[in-house]
Formats: sequence, structure tokens, C-alpha cells
Amino acid sequence: MMKPIAHVVSGAVMGGAIWAAAKNMDAAIWCGLGNVISDTDHLLEYGMYCLIRKSCPRLREFLNGEYFSAKGTLMVVFHGHEHLLMLVLACVCLGWQGSPGTVSFAAFTAGYGMHMLLDLIGNDCGFKGYSILYRVAVKFNERKICERKTIKRTK
Repeated sequence: MMKPIAHVVSGAVMGGAIWAAAKNMDAAIWCGLGNVISDTDHLLEYGMYCLIRKSCPRLREFLNGEYFSAKGTLMVVFHGHEHLLMLVLACVCLGWQGSPGTVSFAAFTAGYGMHMLLDLIGNDCGFKGYSILYRVAVKFNERKICERKTIKRTK
């Protein structure tokens, strides 16, 4: 499972690069937020898990993601290719209109895109597992969404 610290570091590095290159603090902050804010869906999902089980939240259980397998479903509503596509399209539309918030919005989108890329690399859910439409189609079944990667050994 991709650890939150990876997204915080990525957001800080990307935000720092934006600030260094463009001297735009707003864009740097929005880029950093784009890297980490989508993980709030993990808090929502874990909170619902604890409410349903009537159990107290435990930091260790939350951080290692055991609750996904325990409940058998994976929703993570803020993680989706569809969101990234909509953000990119919104950036294009804002750019055409010459909106003053375009740079910050594009920085947020870049941060979100980096978050998605890091998750694709660091998690075992594969490309289709990050499609909201696919997750709905398989009824959020964690085993179908995150098919475990296996290493095939050759003799």
C-alpha cells in the first residue's frame, strides 16, 4: 500500500519546484494539496468501517489498510481516472477563457495526477482498479479491484 508520507513528500517536492520555477506560492500550495487531499477518502471509508463494526478507530489498522480486506470492499471515491480527466478538461476550458485561477487549478491537477501515478506504481490495484466506473461495475469488490500481483517463477 502506498504510504501517505510518499504523497506528502511528492507534494512538497512538486510544490517546491513550482515555487522555484514560477515564484507562484498559490500554485505551489495547490499542487501540494492536489497530491494529498484525495486521500481524505481513506478517512471517510475507515470511519464508515468503524461505525458499521461499532469499533474504535486504531491508527495502526488505518495506516496499514487491513480494513479493506476485512470488509471486502474498496470504494476510495476520490481516486479515479474519471476525476483526473474532468480536472484536465476543466483546465483546458479555464485556459481558453483566460481565467485568473487557471495556473493554480492546473497545479492542483498536476498534483492529483502525480498522486494517481504514485498509487498506480505503488499499489496492486492496476490501471482498471482506479476507474470509478469499473469499481461500481464489480460492486466495489476488493478482490476484483486489487488483483494481487504474483511473481511467476521459471525453472
